[in-house]
Amino acid sequence: MAITITLAHKTKQHFILKIETEKVMAANNRFLLLYLALIVSVLPWSDANLFPLVNNTCTSNQYYDIASLQCRNCGTNQERSSDGTYCICISGYRISGDTGGPPLNSLQCQRCPANTISSASREYCIRCGSTNPFDTTTQTCTSCPANDIANVRFRNISIGNSFSIVPILECSTCGNGYQPDISRQSCIRCNEYVLNLTSTCTCSNIAGTYAQYGGICLETGANSNIDVPSAAATTIIYEDSDSTSVTSYYLTENLLAARTLCQQNFNYTACQLLANLCVVNQYFRFPVDGACPVYYTLGNNLVTQNQISNGISDWPANLPWLYYFTATTATPVLTATYITTTYSMRSSTTNPSRLQFAFGKYHLNGTFSNLELNEIPFQLCPDSQERTRAAFDFGVTYSITCSLSRSVLLNTPMYFYDPYLRNGNTLSPIPIIIQNYASRIAGGSTEFPNRGADESSWVPTRRFFIIDNYSSKPTRNDPPRVIRYPQSINLRITLQGRTSTGKIFPPILIINYAAISTSSLTSTKTVQTTFSVTYRTQNSEYQNNINIAWIVAACLTVIYCIIKIIGWRRRCGRFSTIGVENVPEESINSQTLVKFITLFLGYMANCLFIILCGTSIYYLMFFKGQDTAYLLLPSSSERGYFSILMGAAFGFKALDILYMIWTQTSIDIFFVDWEKPRGTSSENRENSRSDVPISIWRTYFVANEWNEIQTMRKLENTFLIFAVLFFLEVVGFKNLATNNPSTAIVTTANEYTGTPSPLLRFGVASVSFLVIAFVQWIFYSFIYERFIEDKIAQFVDLCSMSNVSIFIMSHLQFGYYIHGKSVHGHADTDMKEMFEQLKREEDNLCGQRGLLPSSDTQTFQMALPRRLRSQYDKILKPLQEEADKSKAQRGKGPGDPRSNNLDIQDKIEAYKTINTFLSNFIEHSLRHLDYVVRDKLMLERLLDMEFNSPIDKGCFYSDDAHTFDRVLFYGNEISLLVFDVLIFGLIDFHATNFILAGALTYIVDMILAAIRDNWGRSNLARKTLVDERFLI
Repeated sequence: MAITITLAHKTKQHFILKIETEKVMAANNRFLLLYLALIVSVLPWSDANLFPLVNNTCTSNQYYDIASLQCRNCGTNQERSSDGTYCICISGYRISGDTGGPPLNSLQCQRCPANTISSASREYCIRCGSTNPFDTTTQTCTSCPANDIANVRFRNISIGNSFSIVPILECSTCGNGYQPDISRQSCIRCNEYVLNLTSTCTCSNIAGTYAQYGGICLETGANSNIDVPSAAATTIIYEDSDSTSVTSYYLTENLLAARTLCQQNFNYTACQLLANLCVVNQYFRFPVDGACPVYYTLGNNLVTQNQISNGISDWPANLPWLYYFTATTATPVLTATYITTTYSMRSSTTNPSRLQFAFGKYHLNGTFSNLELNEIPFQLCPDSQERTRAAFDFGVTYSITCSLSRSVLLNTPMYFYDPYLRNGNTLSPIPIIIQNYASRIAGGSTEFPNRGADESSWVPTRRFFIIDNYSSKPTRNDPPRVIRYPQSINLRITLQGRTSTGKIFPPILIINYAAISTSSLTSTKTVQTTFSVTYRTQNSEYQNNINIAWIVAACLTVIYCIIKIIGWRRRCGRFSTIGVENVPEESINSQTLVKFITLFLGYMANCLFIILCGTSIYYLMFFKGQDTAYLLLPSSSERGYFSILMGAAFGFKALDILYMIWTQTSIDIFFVDWEKPRGTSSENRENSRSDVPISIWRTYFVANEWNEIQTMRKLENTFLIFAVLFFLEVVGFKNLATNNPSTAIVTTANEYTGTPSPLLRFGVASVSFLVIAFVQWIFYSFIYERFIEDKIAQFVDLCSMSNVSIFIMSHLQFGYYIHGKSVHGHADTDMKEMFEQLKREEDNLCGQRGLLPSSDTQTFQMALPRRLRSQYDKILKPLQEEADKSKAQRGKGPGDPRSNNLDIQDKIEAYKTINTFLSNFIEHSLRHLDYVVRDKLMLERLLDMEFNSPIDKGCFYSDDAHTFDRVLFYGNEISLLVFDVLIFGLIDFHATNFILAGALTYIVDMILAAIRDNWGRSNLARKTLVDERFLI
């Protein structure tokens, strides 16, 4: 369906020359005005240099002096000329002299002789003829008869004793078949159609037999086949708030003439006019004598008989093309493949990178205006040339909204357009979807199929208008009652897909008209209009691929969670059933289900993050990097699905983070003090002696350090967020996240950058987060921790120097152990001895710090026997019950130092008992509780689980990786980073504001850190029996 055209280059060049000439003249005029303005602006500020601004507002007896730019009075018997810049003699006077200077002095006027009139140019006086004598009342010649014309003829007449040639206004009768023209100064041939019909120049020679419609005389007598259109056929119901109904003068005056001449003679202009009348009625095929039914019947008959134009099966011969007659649904029209051009998103010498259009332009009366190749009629909003041009660069999604003023709506000329896509000299028709199109269904009601989501039921058409400010006139001279305007115009381009890279289906012009009554259209009232260019791809696999990805991820996550839950149950002692009292049942209970759900949510959030991040980065790379178009950004509905998945990922990860905080602040932890009393002291009068008390400050010091590293992170989130915002906002990476194929980071104010794409913004933000986080991790792991400080390793060293070990039980029968027993036997000493101890270690004059002889390994994972856990809980149970009771009575947390309900002595005894119990266990001093030390198997490390269940004997696994940081923020950096990226991306996805997203992400991080710090401090005080007042 393509049409080949040949451009008339000569006419086009002449047109361009004319336009350029007019532009030069307009530019010169603007330059002159600017020059005058500059002269006035630089004049000294004094009264002598000021004069009033007069903008050609002179009275009827004044003229505008172009020399002084002021109004001047005309002289006696003078009046202003038609252009207002000079004076002429008044009627009844002739010019007797004029030197061209100021008319007050140079123009001389002389009264005409009696019974004569002055000519229009005032150059001479005219006598009246015999059939139109001078009228003394009006001081003019009497009008000629109706079929006569008045001409000035110079006759040689006798005046006194001589003959003189004088001008005389005479009446002359037009001959048969001729009539006076509108000026009544010459005769013109009568309309041949009227002559043949009535044998006269007038239509209504016999009343009731002939009538004139649209300037055409039609026979309307009883013997004619011409029926005057019904009132319903000439009535238009508009789309304004009141659904105004108007009997249109445009339809009343022209419908019958256009219908008759098109049906009888296929008159080109009449058929075009009939098409226009159908278009203003929004293609509504009711009633049967309306413009649309008449055209549809005529056109359908021609198409059925295969009488078509340009080889296009839906274009009736000799008729304009309005409907797709052969299409039972819109699908074959919208998915036709007659456009063979391959488009590129980059400038190319082989493939076009810009959409070009042509518009057949028609006047209201059906006459052809021109084939418009440069003007885009539906681009109503003013914009810079670069931005306007960018709208039709292939692949650019464009949108602009502006206000139309009352002046624009009333004064814009009304034209009708047939749109075509142009490639060289080939035209391809563009289907139009008028969303206001209504069709009548059974029962007499109407429906609007073009507003539905089912595109197959759409009704495509071929002609449109921009602003309708004419059809609502009740009479010729009345102003319009309602004005139609396009509320939205969408040019939609659909790619054929990967199988036809760079090829498109026919573009679709989707128009939604609105209307406003002129009574409510005040001078300050404006209406909104939107023009947009959108792209989509046929049979997009976007959503299917994401569905497959998350379903597969969910299945793998379930399998992995089953493996993890087996390990978790083993660590909780669910498989320890031999000879141990109070062993939990092995069947799956609510606690197991809760743990499985939390594991699933956490891992599923990670999988969804990978899917979302991978999808957005994929589109960022390949959409921005493609040359020949094959990939488009997801549609709004598909982006909604992306938003749902992102919300789900964020919700899952938020629950995972909260669960992580709860588990970290619920662990059992105890500081084992290895220090032994050094000497005895006297306590009473009887000189009884006891061991010297051991200082608690070392334990408090280690507890404080542990409290401080609870919320420490390997990634500095403040720096991370500010760095991301710097690259996005300052450097300009956000300019990559637009629906424009351009990859420019720095843009100018006049350059069209496109609208932000939420999908690409998430991709850019994710890449920024991950890259900056990776660089920060590399720096922290390989530079900062190696050459500046490693706080985790320093904390382990601190435990050794303090002679304090840490016993951490994250599960019922699993935990972590930090061996801090000093190789010097004691650490409660003075500065001198402390330096001596450090010196001996440097010189290898003492043992190594590890748990095993000749080993430096100080950190272990523990699989503990059930009996140890039972004994531990038995010792702490009275204290916990008392703490819970105090909390219920006074509303204060356990371990609150102000609570007087706790027996201090019981607390001290419990501390000593646990300290002794755990130190004896570590030193293998308990008969029925012991452990072995070994390394984990490779598979155990990969799965993070233990294959053997500790029943009677525990197992310490060497842990050089310091995995005890899993009970700290430090060991959960990936989860926290994913959470930050998700919350940042989710906020920006809906707010389109990176700065707001960064600020809220930072606030949420601070809140989570505060919660973790507060709960962790309370748990530390409660479980280690360290007074919370010393945790600062």
